[in-house]
Amino acid sequence: EISACLVGSEMCIRDSRVVELQTPLLAAPRHVSGHHDEQLFLFALCQIHFRSFTAMIVGLGAFGCDLWHQVAPKTSTLVGMQPQPQLPREELARTARQMNLPGFGPEQQARLHAAHVLVIGAGGLGCPVMQALAATGVGEITVVDDDVVNLSNIHRQILFGAPDVGRKKVEVAAERLRELQPGITVHAVDARLGEGNILASLEGIDVLIDGSDTFTTKFLAADAAEISGTPLVWGSVLRYRGDVALWWSGPGAPADGAGMRDLYPAQPDPDSVPDLSLIHI
Repeated sequence: EISACLVGSEMCIRDSRVVELQTPLLAAPRHVSGHHDEQLFLFALCQIHFRSFTAMIVGLGAFGCDLWHQVAPKTSTLVGMQPQPQLPREELARTARQMNLPGFGPEQQARLHAAHVLVIGAGGLGCPVMQALAATGVGEITVVDDDVVNLSNIHRQILFGAPDVGRKKVEVAAERLRELQPGITVHAVDARLGEGNILASLEGIDVLIDGSDTFTTKFLAADAAEISGTPLVWGSVLRYRGDVALWWSGPGAPADGAGMRDLYPAQPDPDSVPDLSLIHI
């Protein structure tokens, strides 16, 4: 199961199989309250092959595994303190196969259906993540991006096709997500997040996923997540290398939770990495 990728010091999900990482996770495990025979990483950072990135970020952020139960639910609806909403008949049929998995059933699917995830960026990171979240049953997604589809995007930004060139990314992404899950609620925000609007954007959000491609946005998202106590799933890619981490600090977070600035205190210079167009991503 997906939670198995976080048990032990050198394991993760890659192409749906558990494999050894190139580098170990950078945190000691802690026991989960009520589950003393299991271990859970509150902070996990690993270096992985690019193809493994989507599997790892979605494994950290969703799928109803133990990590989701511990981190995602800031609202009582997701942690089972209130009756779970009844899944629509069409959604029950659409997700029937995954509910046959051991330890995953209608209750876990209902938690996904009740979740609200904010995704920053509808690019090479955000597109596969949103596709997976919608397909597996996350019921509400807000996507923020102010860019349009370019022909050079579509080889990696898998929600877009050639006929979409020139259209707003968030509009196309919303259409594709509704095709995957007809009952999903998608908020397509054609804007850029900044200091004046990011905290308001996190109200009512269970998990923030940062698929942005600038240091400025990544540090802005990390700071806002810590201020609001929102769990942050964070990813970056450079050529064949992908980094993914789960950060959770601030109000409501465990005392031993970690934020991004605990590992990266200062924002790097924008010129410290090559331009995206020069590194073929």
